Amino acid sequence: MASNGDDDAYDLFGPAPVAKADDAPPPATKESYASLFPSAAPKETSEDAFEDNPLFPQQTQVPPTERQEGRRLQAPTYRTAEEFKKSGNAIDIILVRNEGGTAVASTPWHAAFSYSRFSSSTTGDHIDVFVNGHQLPIPMVLNDKGRCTFPSGQDTPPDDVLCFLNELIPLDSKALFASVRFEHRKRYSTSVRFVESRLYVWAPDDAVVVADLDGTITISDIEGHIRTLRLGQYDFIHAGACGFFWKLHAIGLRILYLTARPIHWADASREHLDQAAQAPYRLPPGPLITNSSGLTGALLTEVVNKNPNVFKQNVLNAIQLASIHGGRRSPHPVFVAGFGNRPTDVMAYEAVGVDAACIFLIDPTSSLKAVRGAKVFESYSDPDALLWLLPKLKPIVPFSLRDTIDSYIAHEIVEAEDRNAARALAKAKALEAQQRAKALEVQQRALAQSRSLSRTVSSSASARQDDDPTTATSRSTNPVAQHPNRTEL
Repeated sequence: MASNGDDDAYDLFGPAPVAKADDAPPPATKESYASLFPSAAPKETSEDAFEDNPLFPQQTQVPPTERQEGRRLQAPTYRTAEEFKKSGNAIDIILVRNEGGTAVASTPWHAAFSYSRFSSSTTGDHIDVFVNGHQLPIPMVLNDKGRCTFPSGQDTPPDDVLCFLNELIPLDSKALFASVRFEHRKRYSTSVRFVESRLYVWAPDDAVVVADLDGTITISDIEGHIRTLRLGQYDFIHAGACGFFWKLHAIGLRILYLTARPIHWADASREHLDQAAQAPYRLPPGPLITNSSGLTGALLTEVVNKNPNVFKQNVLNAIQLASIHGGRRSPHPVFVAGFGNRPTDVMAYEAVGVDAACIFLIDPTSSLKAVRGAKVFESYSDPDALLWLLPKLKPIVPFSLRDTIDSYIAHEIVEAEDRNAARALAKAKALEAQQRAKALEVQQRALAQSRSLSRTVSSSASARQDDDPTTATSRSTNPVAQHPNRTEL
């Protein structure tokens, strides 16, 4: 800072001395610091000291960039196990294939996942389909309201899927059905929703028997819904139903369970068919086809329009079309017999070529009657019902089943004779017991009359004795007899 003359007058110490060039301190060097602060000498260690020592393994230095890359590659990946949850229902599938596997066709594939308008939209997601644990080459697509279709927008599989199924399922497979699983993996979530159904493989010339479920297998319609689906009472079925349909299955006929229940009840209905039993028989296996339009559509069909025959006719026509595309050669109709409990069932069966003599209606009392026939059978357990049906099926089923039908006819004839003999014996015993009871009743009545007569005679005799005047006079003249404290000697 520059100073003027007045400021210099008050400088008590005077100006700073001027330093000479020779008096400047020498610059500091590394050697000077080392001499002033000597460091400890490094410990001499040979490189061979760590070669064979397992506690000090040799490590090579890695450049920083390589260490960072290695750290990124070796970073742990956090994986969360997928959570599977059953959410929805699916209808069984029928795959029709000829003996050589050169013609394959399928019925429509219907799968419905649970749907809520308040949940996030999953429309367009892929649905992975597995058959016996093997994934199909083409996934399905999730559409509105949880319905699934193939990428083409159709509910029938494309040729690639049919070829895959043809190679997957052996031609000589003896399995009753193949398991089908539809899996929906939500985006940004570990939960996996799935629904299950079954795939049945039929030959194109197979003969099929159609059976309604409500009122035909179960004893009644509404009560059958409640007791089988809600209460789990799977034995609420008509007498002899399991044995009757099992015999048809054992002959070689295919059993198709067709019901107007909505697709949302498919799993519960399938469980009912699996658990229903009447010793020693169970209901035979067979595809379960329900209404694919859901609960609202099923109620509209059953309650409002009252035309379930239209839905059933469409389903049966789709199965016939699959049989034709699968290589059917038989001139006879696919469906050879039908069982129902309403006139609409008769309309649906007749529309697909079932003979009226092979269509049966059953009422809540289990009485069974053919549409074109005067005889009424007691129930499914009546052997005469099979004796009525089997001779009519013999000309229209595959030739390989006719010998089996003959053997079953002979068996049912013997069973009918045994049953009639047992009934005659039971009737004779009942008549004999009735006659014994009647004779015993006559004896008891005669004994009662005799006792009543004896009482009447005794009472009349005592009355006459009281009315006799000599007896009264003797009593009055005898003072001893009149005395209350008399003693007889």
